[in-house]
Amino acid sequence: SNWPLRGVKGSLYEGGVRNNCVLRSSAFPTTWHGKEYPGLVHLVDMHAMVLGRASAAAQKHKALDGIDFYDEMSEYVSHSGHLFDVEVGTRDRLLINFDELGSTVPLLDSSAVVGSAAYMRRMAAGADRKQHWLKLCVNLANESRWSVPTTWNTTTEREAASAPVEDVATDHNTTTGIQLFDLTTDPSESHDLAPSHEHAALRHQLLEELRDQVSSPDYRMPIYSGGGKDMAA
Repeated sequence: SNWPLRGVKGSLYEGGVRNNCVLRSSAFPTTWHGKEYPGLVHLVDMHAMVLGRASAAAQKHKALDGIDFYDEMSEYVSHSGHLFDVEVGTRDRLLINFDELGSTVPLLDSSAVVGSAAYMRRMAAGADRKQHWLKLCVNLANESRWSVPTTWNTTTEREAASAPVEDVATDHNTTTGIQLFDLTTDPSESHDLAPSHEHAALRHQLLEELRDQVSSPDYRMPIYSGGGKDMAA
């Protein structure tokens, strides 16, 4: 269980993709010990950071997908008070996954491409017009539950929960559909903004960015034996 986050292992909701990570290296200053870095980091960024600390010869290779976040970590790690700070980090977008085998319906309107996808973007949103992390989900109906810890055995614990509680997978938006979440204000992904007319422009922009990403030749996707492709950032 990754409650109160939505989803379980294998899903593209936050409960299936957001994790804690422990970094240990003699190259890190002792003042970093026990501290937290609140920015968004993908696994490919770890590779870029390690190579950034390596020799000049090691750095002379093909362009990386990752972002070297060492300098940002140097600036923010000592001031970190909470995780996933929207104001921290160079990375402002992340294609979490695109899977042609994830769904048999079109990924986008009038598109021959089928499948499921999840895409994150940092941009101005909400009434405050400040930077928020938004997440676009397409065709992610499966495993949409909020699975609680196995130690929760009482009704009282469940009724007092600060986020939804579901032990059985429920199809909340049929087998297809577009969902939009503001992870800055709704990290448990319990309030879908996609149907709101107020967020129509944001939804359209993110869909266009997703379209550009999945059609870009810069992304290399492994070919399944059945012909489908899977693409992760």
